[in-house]
Amino acid sequence: MNETWRSDLLLLLRQHGFELVRVEGANLLWRWFQVPGLLARGRLCTLFEYVVCLDAKLFRSANVFITAEKVS
Repeated sequence: MNETWRSDLLLLLRQHGFELVRVEGANLLWRWFQVPGLLARGRLCTLFEYVVCLDAKLFRSANVFITAEKVS
């Protein structure tokens, strides 16, 4: 998916009088691999870390969190 929709959304918020306070993204699958990665040891731990990092690169905008304030 291209990221045009994200910049369009941020532009739309600005055009309607919102000031962007914070914009963050989160991965798609990290929840499924982070906890097992914390409990794993050795090579298995490394594998889980790799999957979480790969997920961050591929799906960094799967979840977008925006904090905005209406400017008076």
